[in-house]
Amino acid sequence: MLSSLTALDYVTVGQAMSVLRNPRNARVDDYQSEISGLMDWLEACDFPATKAAAQALKAARIPHKDGIITESAARELSAMVNAIHLTLDHESKGRQVIALNTGGVSAKLRNLPARVALNDTQRHLLDETIRCLECAAYRAAAVMGWNLAYDYIRRWLWDDATRRGAFNVALMALTTRSGAAIYPTGLSTYEEFYSIRPLLGERDVLELMKDAGLLTGVYERLAMFLKDRNRFAHANDLVPGMYQTNHYIEQLVDIMTSAPFV
Repeated sequence: MLSSLTALDYVTVGQAMSVLRNPRNARVDDYQSEISGLMDWLEACDFPATKAAAQALKAARIPHKDGIITESAARELSAMVNAIHLTLDHESKGRQVIALNTGGVSAKLRNLPARVALNDTQRHLLDETIRCLECAAYRAAAVMGWNLAYDYIRRWLWDDATRRGAFNVALMALTTRSGAAIYPTGLSTYEEFYSIRPLLGERDVLELMKDAGLLTGVYERLAMFLKDRNRFAHANDLVPGMYQTNHYIEQLVDIMTSAPFV
């Protein structure tokens, strides 16, 4: 089981534990707020045993005087938090954890949903692209970034009846050497983009969109980015870095958020 912890997660739990271990002279409201924050973190990062151990702390009625935790209560709370911390240490050792570089993701990519409407599939692709960048899986991030842009562009084509019709005209015009239509009825559902036989490759779709007059001004760039995607995807000596990968993905975002797609 893989638990993904960001650098911010480490800071959050570290700060919470530090405050909770030292309740002397603390205001009870502030202390209870730290307890709530710790519980939220344990839930989000899926540490059930530690969360269960922390339930007693959450449920505790904390004696205080004028809003300040009493000395005797502080000693008891400190002992409870030490036990919780031991549980967390034990539970963490039995799992794989990864520190995510959340700062390694382009803001342009993170803010994409505020600029264009993404469907559920595209949001999933966006999440995977971001997670790959955070994990420094840069080859995978580039491939996922292309998948996101390609699905967005393909949906832009399909969801408009005029564009869909123009694409199908170009598709039905394809023939074998003997002159027989390869796709005599065109596409009737979106799913046929990846199920029809012979299979339509990404280059095929881009070229058909160009022939249908749908990619004026952007076909050459998309063809170049598809070629770059292939370099990322195939085994070779390319060692992409964070800046190179973000630059590639940002150019795809620029296309998605520009004419003719918006």
